[in-house]
Amino acid sequence: MAAYFREGHNLPDRDRAQLRRLQRAYTDLWADTVQAAAPQQPSNETPVRVHAAFAVVNDIAQTGRFLARPRLAGELRTLMLTVLSPTLP
Repeated sequence: MAAYFREGHNLPDRDRAQLRRLQRAYTDLWADTVQAAAPQQPSNETPVRVHAAFAVVNDIAQTGRFLARPRLAGELRTLMLTVLSPTLP
């Protein structure tokens, strides 16, 4: 993701458009999965929550000092579930 954020603008237009389509499809897959798991959640909120969860993980992944945390995977899981769930745990 770091390479994409830094260099994505240098991709040829066709490749950049294809990458965006793949990203949308991936986000839609996540949104569909989250919506199926939490059908009570307003469907218009689900894509926003998915994007927010991705932002949390991408931000942490780009902050090198957090990568050495021994429990990082579990902490990220908790953060993502908190963002994705319609109510706070």
